[in-house]
Amino acid sequence: MKRLTVLFLGILLSAGTAAAESSVWKLTKDGGSLYLGGSVHALRMEDYPIPEEFDIAFERSAMLILETDIDQLADSGVTLQLVTRMFLPDNKTLATVLNKETFKKLADRCVESGVSIETFMRYTPSMVVHLLGTLQAKEFGFNMPGADLVYASRAKETSKGIGFLEPLETQIELLTNAGNGFADEYVLCNLNDWDKAESVLNDFVTEWKKGSGKKLTLELKNMKETYPHVYKSMFLDRNNNWIPVIEAYLNTPEIEFIIAGLGHFYGPDGLLVQLKNRGCRIEQVKLEQGD
Repeated sequence: MKRLTVLFLGILLSAGTAAAESSVWKLTKDGGSLYLGGSVHALRMEDYPIPEEFDIAFERSAMLILETDIDQLADSGVTLQLVTRMFLPDNKTLATVLNKETFKKLADRCVESGVSIETFMRYTPSMVVHLLGTLQAKEFGFNMPGADLVYASRAKETSKGIGFLEPLETQIELLTNAGNGFADEYVLCNLNDWDKAESVLNDFVTEWKKGSGKKLTLELKNMKETYPHVYKSMFLDRNNNWIPVIEAYLNTPEIEFIIAGLGHFYGPDGLLVQLKNRGCRIEQVKLEQGD
């Protein structure tokens, strides 16, 4: 998920432990089945290895399903589209599309990140937020690929089929124009608790290790109440769009392994809640002794 962009580590079993929880689930309905995996899109070196439950789901699946096909970014036409859309139209600047208070907060965050907001004046607010968030995450050591990219590479190495939940166009739009019509809300949402970001990311990684989503669920509930437009564009709309895609894969004879950002699985409108309400049985995959 963007800004919750985010979010994972290995689960160690002691001799007296029968099973461990995980951020991998098995989904079944009407004889069909598939696996779901929550991913943090960037990891630290110490967060490796990826929990073994991901290996189990990958090996038992005939196809890997990711959020989108980021390999398309290698296409010069797509790159040009991204570069073109990251700039504000006409003569607009950050100072004209944001109110004074929001602009000042963003400018202050730029200084703290070691850059001048003048460098970004013509960029869209969402693009600036993304760039600052990426710089911050790298400072915390989150510069290694998450589970989604790890298994994308493994699928290519093993010639396993790969599918996607949404077109790249959707993510390009989110990256470059996520706050269209509510720019101030979008920026403030992402700057909220900026000084606590490392602690928040650590909490998410810890929950990912345990297969828990308590704190993440609380964050999503708060976002829905405080920043409803951001929540709708980043999570609600995308989750709703993914549900029929997931159900279509569930109806195939093959078993798929769907990996998406961890934030999409939890919260009041998360995939786990929605799929359960639609009659799906959801079991958290556990690494049993002997597996």
